[in-house]
Amino acid sequence: MKELLLQDVNYPIEIEKIVSQNIIDNNDMVKITAAIICKDEEKTIERCIKSIENKVDEIVIIDTGSIDSTIDVVNNMKIDKVKIYQISWNNSFASARNYALDKVTYKWVFFIDADEYLIDEQLDLHRILKLLDEYKSVNKTVFRLRLLTLMDTAVLVWVEFLRRIHILYIMEMYMKKYE
Repeated sequence: MKELLLQDVNYPIEIEKIVSQNIIDNNDMVKITAAIICKDEEKTIERCIKSIENKVDEIVIIDTGSIDSTIDVVNNMKIDKVKIYQISWNNSFASARNYALDKVTYKWVFFIDADEYLIDEQLDLHRILKLLDEYKSVNKTVFRLRLLTLMDTAVLVWVEFLRRIHILYIMEMYMKKYE
C-alpha cells in the first residue's frame, strides 16, 4: 500500500505538478460523480450542470420537493449522465447526502450546490483522482476550486472529494467512517 502525505499542499496546482510527472493511463481513469441536492433551483441548476458535465461521469440530483420547474429544466437538458431522484425533505442534509451516496455509481463523489458553477476550465479531475486512487489510505481529499455563486461572485471553495466506501453522514457537518 502506498502512502501519500500532502500536508500544506496547494491544491490543485501542486497535485497537477505531481500528476504531470506521473505516467497515467488515460484509458484507466477513475470515474467521478457530482451530487446536487436541490429544491426550487430552476434559475440556476442548468448553469451548474453545464459547468460540470464534461468534468464528471455521472451527475446525481436529489430534489427535495421542488414546486417550481427545476425537474423540467433538468429533463429538458437531455444529458444521459444525469440521474434525478425525488425525496421528501426531512430537515436533514445528512439524510439527503446519505441518500445521494446510495444512488451514486462511482467511487469518487463530490457535492456541489445548484447555485454554484465550476469555472476551472483546465482542471483535470480524472487525472488527479486517478493518482490519488492509487493511495489506498486516501479516502478523501479537498481541492480549492474556483466556483461562481448565484451573485456571480468568484470564490475559491474547498470542495471535498470522497472515496465513497465506508462514508456515512451522521450530522449536518460531520462524517463518520463505518465498517
